[in-house]
Amino acid sequence: MIRKAQPADYPQLAQIFLDARRQVFPWQIPVLSDFEQQTAGEIIYVAVEKKPVGFISIWEPDRFIHHLYVAPQHQRCGIGKQLLDSLRQWLPLPYQLKCVAKNELARAFYTKHGWREISRGTSADGEYIILEYRL
Repeated sequence: MIRKAQPADYPQLAQIFLDARRQVFPWQIPVLSDFEQQTAGEIIYVAVEKKPVGFISIWEPDRFIHHLYVAPQHQRCGIGKQLLDSLRQWLPLPYQLKCVAKNELARAFYTKHGWREISRGTSADGEYIILEYRL
């Protein structure tokens, strides 16, 4: 089930955020409070299977997906795609996101689901790619 996140979900979402970022970005040293700081002002939807197992956070004014994370033990079960698909119910296209170029699994996931590269750049985390989704 995908639904809008509630404050009671945030502790588990922060843990998913922390676990996934430790796995994907080993050069960073994330902490639990990063979730609240990095999602401030964003709309968050959560995937729930008895408890939260993933989330997507969106900066609505730009239709920009800032974070999409699924708990490691629930990855490759279609949850990420369900979270992306849920946007169509309330957020008009097109959508954009930024993906670290070294994150090959995420890049493959987005490409598989119809996202296309529109630009590249460099940040403190290295090269990144801006992807866009249109019908």
